Amino acid sequence: MLKPLLIFPPAIALAVGLCAACGYKPLAGGSKDPHAITKVAVPVAKNESSFAGVAAPFTGEVRRQLAALGVEVVEGGAGAPVLSLVIASIGDETGMTMRSGGALLPSDTVWRIEVMVSLDGADGEPIIPPTRFSGDGRSVASGSAAGESYAGSRTQREVMDELAGRIAAMVVMLQ
Repeated sequence: MLKPLLIFPPAIALAVGLCAACGYKPLAGGSKDPHAITKVAVPVAKNESSFAGVAAPFTGEVRRQLAALGVEVVEGGAGAPVLSLVIASIGDETGMTMRSGGALLPSDTVWRIEVMVSLDGADGEPIIPPTRFSGDGRSVASGSAAGESYAGSRTQREVMDELAGRIAAMVVMLQ
């Protein structure tokens, strides 16, 4: 009978130690991690792509998703880390398809979006070095056969929103 009593306390100590190493805090509401990112400044993205008018909506979506995940989005400065976004490229490629009767019609458009992201602390020290995020999608061309659809079709906006979500999740994971 003594043997189980001797094994049980070390097992508890090991379990608590492993949980603490993973960041588990048994007393929720206790002291917060002083290095956790609770607020961030997100200036308007720099647009280096050939597509005009995408920087402000993309930045707005990143801000919205950060706020939805509990990160306070503040104006530049304010002693907060700064999330820098650069829309590096938005490229598209439309193929052509020969239809019956010899008509040449555009087929699905495949495009790719690349965004460079970096996060610098309020002191200017890099927290996340420049990192490339990319997403791609496919949409059915308007000249395709009537009623034709592509079940996996995603609009450019949907892919940009997904990228914004991935960027926001990366920042939240630093907490």
